[in-house]
Amino acid sequence: LLFFDPAAEYVAIPELFAPINSLSTKFGFSFAKGYLYNEVENFGMYRNIYVRNFTINALTQNLSSLVLFTATYINSMGKGVASTSNDTYSSVSEKAGSYATIVLVERGNGTIIAFGDLTFLREPYCYVEDNHKLVMNLVSLITSVKVPVEEIEEGVKQEVAKPDLPVGTETVSYTHLTLP
Repeated sequence: LLFFDPAAEYVAIPELFAPINSLSTKFGFSFAKGYLYNEVENFGMYRNIYVRNFTINALTQNLSSLVLFTATYINSMGKGVASTSNDTYSSVSEKAGSYATIVLVERGNGTIIAFGDLTFLREPYCYVEDNHKLVMNLVSLITSVKVPVEEIEEGVKQEVAKPDLPVGTETVSYTHLTLP
């Protein structure tokens, strides 16, 4: 899971995008600078945008409308699963379009989900529109992950190898410990 708060760009270090995008680009997407806004359709203020376009998957199941209170978009080459209407603008390009705010990438036996906002996770914002359903869908996805357990064959002896310590490392052993 990758969450990005575009508002941090204005209060934190300018290099804030470098760490998250150095990770996200390995999965084929990147977080944009700036924020999204919509002067036609918003939740009380131009920066509180509606997201109503969803692809069908477990994360977006039963969602019809989200409100993101400070969101950016994610450049994803078609991997977006939730996007804005066409009359939403990017504050950087000042260009209207439909922008992906949530991306889902399946890779190997894992899934990477990225969010261009994190306000929907906190109160009171999590109770607006279908934001709470999104949180519950995310929780359901996380808790349904099956981690394979390697079974040990009977009769197979497992040994712990002695660590290969660097030259000059001293080991200290405690044979007696007295508590006050």
